[in-house]
This record gives sequence, C-alpha cells and structure tokens, in this order.
Amino acid sequence: MTKDLVFASVVASLVMSSPVILISVSTNLPDDALVSALLLPSLTSIVPMILYHTVPVLAALAIVWCYSNFLQNGALVALYASGRCEFSVRMPALVVATGAMIVGYLLSMVIAPRTAQHLHDVLYSIRYNLTPSLLKVGEFNQFGRKGDVVFIERRVGHNKLSN
Repeated sequence: MTKDLVFASVVASLVMSSPVILISVSTNLPDDALVSALLLPSLTSIVPMILYHTVPVLAALAIVWCYSNFLQNGALVALYASGRCEFSVRMPALVVATGAMIVGYLLSMVIAPRTAQHLHDVLYSIRYNLTPSLLKVGEFNQFGRKGDVVFIERRVGHNKLSN
C-alpha cells in the first residue's frame, strides 16, 4: 500500500507541477534565454519554488485517490476483515503525508531560498551582462544599467560575434 501511495504522490506531483514550471519559466525569462545556456540554471532555481507549493497538496490528493481505489477494489474491506485495526490501515497514508510535509518544509526553508538567490543572479545576468548567445544579429542590443548599446552584424559561432 505504501508503495502505491508513494508512486501516486510522485507521479501526481511531477505531472501536475510540470505545466506550472514551464509556464513560470516562459514568463520569467526572455524568449532568447529559453534556448540559451541559462535555461538549465533557471529551471533548477524555479522547480523548488513551485514544488514546495504543490507537493503537499498533490500528495494529499493522491492519497485520497489511492484509498478510493483501494475501497473500490475491496482491499480496505479485506484489510478490515483480516482483523487489522483502523490505525494500521491508515498508517501508510500517514507515512506518505508526513514524508510529503517534510519534503515541502525542506524545499521551502532550505532549498528554495538558496535557489531563489541563484535565479536572481541569472535574471541579473540576462539584464545587465553582455551575453553573446542572447544578442540579436542586425539589431541594436541594449544592456547594462547605463543603457549601453551594441550592434552585431553577423554571428560566427554560437558564442562568437563579428562586426
């Protein structure tokens, strides 16, 4: 039972959180950054911030769904008929819910603050540093606090530019 509950919780968290993560990445990053080397650092920063909101809720929904399936399949009736007490039947749900709560607390108190700082560094780098992969050819590219402008005529390689 516990394996089914853990599997359902993990699958529900991944499936339901993935669209939210993708929407968050696409709204927080410029379009050019989505195809650059900054995508992976941004994803590793945004994923914990989304997951600590969704994991506890989705784990609870997965537990309710699994127990309704157990009831429809007759597994709960069989467990009660075999003489198990109510607490031992509910123990797998309690273990999975406690694990999801611990993961949520760990994400919100330890991992998300550290990765949020990393995300702010990535966003600062996109806005204020000259990143060759984000420069557009044939356009005036503005960067930095002072509004410095660079014009690029052609691109020689992925990270090489020519005038």
